[in-house]
Amino acid sequence: MLRFVMARRYSTVALILLLAGPLAAAGRQAAAPAQAPAPSPEANFSIFIQGAMIGSEQVTLTSTAAGLIVRSSGRIGNPVNLTTSRFELQYDREWRPAALDIEAVLRSQPMILHTVFANGSARSDLIQSGAQTQKTDTVAPDTVVVPNMFFGAYEALGLRLQNTKVPVELRAYVAPQIEIALHVVDVSAERIRTSERTIAAKRYTLVFGNTGGPVPGELWVDEDGRLLKFRVPSQGLEVSREDVAAVCAQNAVVVDHLKKLLLFIGGKIFFKIAHHMLQDICIFL
Repeated sequence: MLRFVMARRYSTVALILLLAGPLAAAGRQAAAPAQAPAPSPEANFSIFIQGAMIGSEQVTLTSTAAGLIVRSSGRIGNPVNLTTSRFELQYDREWRPAALDIEAVLRSQPMILHTVFANGSARSDLIQSGAQTQKTDTVAPDTVVVPNMFFGAYEALGLRLQNTKVPVELRAYVAPQIEIALHVVDVSAERIRTSERTIAAKRYTLVFGNTGGPVPGELWVDEDGRLLKFRVPSQGLEVSREDVAAVCAQNAVVVDHLKKLLLFIGGKIFFKIAHHMLQDICIFL
């Protein structure tokens, strides 16, 4: 069954999660643990390629009697050049997709996609670069819809995984192209300390069964299943949320100096190993 919990308003702007928190002044009584704020359906994300911010996306979740609606808008600059005025994805309460609608401009050309899901098929009408096409794909009734470069779709995946036993193999529809296997191979509990509170996060290890070969990824969610970040390391892609990223931005200079020191001490081979370790240095504090 679909489990939807409204979460708080967020905005996201950085790559590395750096756990930091205020130090209690000497002699003061220890403060009570910060509580999660009142829920909100909105979330704002920033999109990075190779560490450079190239865009943002604003996402709203709506719970209805029928299920869940994910809406978003945003812009991604070079090398993608995508402006989205409307993204709407509908699921029922059994996590079966019902419809997908996208209105966007891709590389200065209008793009309109309307996909309807029913009886194990996805029927799409696409207008792109002035050409109109129609196609029908066979998909699993509960396929996860993840069109390329529309990251609000991963909010739904995070919520779905809250009540899913891992490891598990799902089906993922890269609309309107192809359905692939999506392996959720592991989940781990993490702590992320922001300036306001400590988030009890979950990190899901994913493997996308792309036709060109498996592509590893990560999906991070908070206590309510809301998206914290999505990563595809092999592509240098990261989508992050502000409440965890803001702390990292303040400490990015420290991490950079650590990397330079490790390069000086250990050479390039050691630096490559340490670089991957520093990506998540803040998570385990």
